[in-house]
Amino acid sequence: QDAAALAEHLGRRLPEALPETLPEVYAGAPSRASAGCSAVVEALFRASAPASAALAPLAPVRARSNVIALRPAPRGPELWVTPIALPHDAAAPVAYRFEERTAQGPVHAAIITDLGHVPQGVVAALQGLDLLVIEFNHDVQLLVDGPYPWALKQRIRGGRGHLSNVQAAALLAKVCHPGLREVVLAHLSEHNNTPRLAREAAETVLARARSGARLQVGSVKGALAPISVEPAVAVTTRGRWKPAQLALL
Repeated sequence: QDAAALAEHLGRRLPEALPETLPEVYAGAPSRASAGCSAVVEALFRASAPASAALAPLAPVRARSNVIALRPAPRGPELWVTPIALPHDAAAPVAYRFEERTAQGPVHAAIITDLGHVPQGVVAALQGLDLLVIEFNHDVQLLVDGPYPWALKQRIRGGRGHLSNVQAAALLAKVCHPGLREVVLAHLSEHNNTPRLAREAAETVLARARSGARLQVGSVKGALAPISVEPAVAVTTRGRWKPAQLALL
């Protein structure tokens, strides 16, 4: 139901958000993808591809990691959507990495929530990002002391549950680099976490890395403002990432 609602929302909003110059979007769901994920991908395609185009599932590329590569658009600006398999107690859950390729340079973003631990393939898939939306689900002590039944606590803490602030901070440390400019903490538990605890855990990582990334914390109480991301050339000037022409993702 959540995936269907998201697909309906994407169908309404994406035509307003995506640039008119984006001619085609090619996306193929992995063979094990759920119907909900396929609906979201189809909504993305219908909103952005020309009416004459056809959406055809693409065979996943066999790789040693759990990243499934997709075929790019053959001409013009390209939007690549790469699903990333996740360890979670659901039917074939995935995160998404987005890459917009333009003449001014690429922009890389990823959304990753709902995973109980971090396989090496996930770390590899999140390298070189400009924007990262990452799960900071719970504080372990708040979860242990909280009102949930013990079985549910064990599920959340398990290897197919959700990331704690400590686990998420460790993942953030592994993917943080000078070009990372936006970090959004997501999927915070209302009962087992607080924005302050999540922010402190992330800020510690960014400070140690001397990162200039802007940090925001998501909330169920309201949506954050849209985030604009510029392509950046792959060089640094005195430790700062050098931006290029503005583009929206």
